[in-house]
Amino acid sequence: MLIIEFICSAFILFAIYLACSCLWHERKARVPPVPVLPHVKRRALKLALKHTDASAPYKIIDLGCGWGGVMLSLARVYKKATITGYEISPWPYRFAKLRTALKGKRVRVRRQNIFDADISDQDIIYCYLHPETLKELRPVFETLKPGALIISCSFPIPEWTAIAREDVAGVVNIPIFIYKINEKK
Repeated sequence: MLIIEFICSAFILFAIYLACSCLWHERKARVPPVPVLPHVKRRALKLALKHTDASAPYKIIDLGCGWGGVMLSLARVYKKATITGYEISPWPYRFAKLRTALKGKRVRVRRQNIFDADISDQDIIYCYLHPETLKELRPVFETLKPGALIISCSFPIPEWTAIAREDVAGVVNIPIFIYKINEKK
């Protein structure tokens, strides 16, 4: 009985540590670790496909990739693309790293602040970020090459006009916004 109690206690302590670590990094990054709902992710990818070619060798990034689910979905849809996820929180980063390990060099995860990343050569940017973070990222987005596509789930980029918007019905409607560089503002 003592071994079982020890294992349960160790598990509970690890879960508390994991939760506290995620909360601390959430506070540091000012972005809550909220996953994209599967039906929203599917609709976002369908909307993106209306504006892209799935067979093209795009450079795609997922800003704040969390646990890596969106990156894996992007890899399934864009089979020739190189996909990079950025995540600052250590546990989601490690988990995403494990989930994408078998994808080789085509899908990679970086533990880096998205404000320190050079994304100027990317073709598609996927994000599910807080409106304040999107506002702060506008100057970074403006460095993107002409024709680059930005997919933003739930929140618009302040003061930009989307080329497409779709509301995904559910308990609450969740909007998906598509922006194209040089076709905004």
